[in-house]
Amino acid sequence: MFQVTKDFLVLLMPESSEMIEPFVEHLVEMFRVRNINTSSRIASFLCQTGHESVRFTTMAQTLNYSTKGLLRVFPQFFTAEQAMEYAHKPLRIASRVYAGRFGNRDESSTDGWWYRPRGLTPRILGAAGYRKCAEGLLQRPTLFLQRPELLSGPEWSCKAAGWFWDSIEGNDLSDQDTEQSFRTLTRRINGGLHGLQDRLFLFNKAKALIDRGTIVVTQISGVSKLSEQIVEPQE
Repeated sequence: MFQVTKDFLVLLMPESSEMIEPFVEHLVEMFRVRNINTSSRIASFLCQTGHESVRFTTMAQTLNYSTKGLLRVFPQFFTAEQAMEYAHKPLRIASRVYAGRFGNRDESSTDGWWYRPRGLTPRILGAAGYRKCAEGLLQRPTLFLQRPELLSGPEWSCKAAGWFWDSIEGNDLSDQDTEQSFRTLTRRINGGLHGLQDRLFLFNKAKALIDRGTIVVTQISGVSKLSEQIVEPQE
């Protein structure tokens, strides 16, 4: 089995160089437990979580939106006047947009802020999601409700991501190595196809590093139709 190291992760995601080290041992152990043990499985996991966490640099959704940003992203939750009031107030924004959903209580409870997406996968969210994850991992359903910050740290963000990966059959989809399976995996993790090109870029780069010891981006069988002429996204 390919051994994930700090050097490998920094080559894959240079942006993570200053904060990736604490994740390495937890990724290695989680990969062992969850049988993420082939180049396609490893590359698929890292390309998806790498995109969602902004190359392992963001472990909790920030929601620091401007007035224009709120009206563009969450038009159903804010009038123009309300957007001006809530702008650049992340706690209030999260409390409002996630209120009454995903097992959260109303806006005044601030559940939306405490149980916002954290860690490596955005689909673990809300009081219901936090409870389900803790139950699945430890049979302690209230752990993350009582200590939500755990999901922002290296150990539990990796363990939670591994649990979620199993729940969406991430290994099976990775093994299929087709255009459709890659899209399906992306939808199960993201809820849509946001950032598909970046995910494909990271997949190909990771696969090349593992299979050939090189950072040259190559076309991989199965998803090559999607990855033709993909280059690293520019800032």
